[in-house]
Amino acid sequence: MAAMIGLAAALALALVGLPWLLAPRSDAPPPGGVETSSPSPTAAATPTDAPLAHAQKWYLAFDYPAAWKLADQNALSMADPNPLVHLTFIGSDWASSTVRSIGFVGSGSATEKCADQDPSNPGHMLTCTTTWVLPAGSVEVRFQVASDARWNGMSVIDGLTLPGYTQTTIAGLPALFQKTTSSITNAGPFNATAEVVPDADEVLSWLLPTQHAIRGVFQIDAAIRGPDVAKLDAQVRAMMASLRWDPATYSLPTDPSALQVAGQAATQKALTWLKTSDTGKAWQYSGKHLFDCFPTTPGDSRGATITYAQQHPLKKPLRVTCATDIAPNAIDGWTLSLTHSWAAGPGYAAGHSTGLFDLAPDGTVLETDWNYEGWTHDVYPNQG
Repeated sequence: MAAMIGLAAALALALVGLPWLLAPRSDAPPPGGVETSSPSPTAAATPTDAPLAHAQKWYLAFDYPAAWKLADQNALSMADPNPLVHLTFIGSDWASSTVRSIGFVGSGSATEKCADQDPSNPGHMLTCTTTWVLPAGSVEVRFQVASDARWNGMSVIDGLTLPGYTQTTIAGLPALFQKTTSSITNAGPFNATAEVVPDADEVLSWLLPTQHAIRGVFQIDAAIRGPDVAKLDAQVRAMMASLRWDPATYSLPTDPSALQVAGQAATQKALTWLKTSDTGKAWQYSGKHLFDCFPTTPGDSRGATITYAQQHPLKKPLRVTCATDIAPNAIDGWTLSLTHSWAAGPGYAAGHSTGLFDLAPDGTVLETDWNYEGWTHDVYPNQG
């Protein structure tokens, strides 16, 4: 018990510093019965004659009609390397599963008010409400971020989507798109309910994962009021077609030999961090050296005898094979696989347990997939 209490404290400290690292992978629940129109393809840009202005805001760069007004909520610090984790807002310097607007652009207007749910709780959340004003023939686009989400970079890596959305590509990364009449389902972020936009004839919504914070998501909602819905729709889609990440997204080498060298380097860096860092040790029972048996060369394996699993001691030593593998993932990073496998023995069948670690191209560990009974497959034999 003392060991587990110590582990809980270590994990709590790690959560404050790296909250996107310690979570099971998204299982993408459905948005919950909100009626939507048939999804249409996204940013197939239609050229428009409107003079354009350029914005570099919120880790994004994009062009928009110069007649539109841009409003910055000053909620996202460009100096922060983990922008969706440490949002600037009322009453605290960070909160779990926070969803809030970072800015607006358009010919209508919108404002947002946020209130703390529980300022005494260091992991509290905000409740934010947007007030939309759409004069006839106007559009207003809301840029919103969530520090945690049902659908995010982890979902993309796992091949998951959301009902009612169409898969697309925005700014070089997989994204989701939805077209509705007057409502925003908010199916991407956690703790967000459907939102009706008064006077809107059409709402276009995009969900964008970000390489900056793998558990976070950008949501961009464009509310349009006619007449000239088709013209305003084209202007919004042209803006989305121009959108780029700033700084630019990273990418893996395309040459097979260079890709293999990069994978080896990423594996070496990730395993070194898992074996030696305080956070890496915190993911192991009582700080034991669970990762020590894994080779640093992808495709290699070796035999070992272990006396503890991910979060539990073993009642008896267990002979396992420790195998390492790595592969590119869907957001142009790596997924490192570390597998313990064992043959059948007295009272237990053969099995295996795999930990999955999502990495940046240089091998920085962004997220891990594990649970308290093992990793992602069979429970270890002789588990205490």
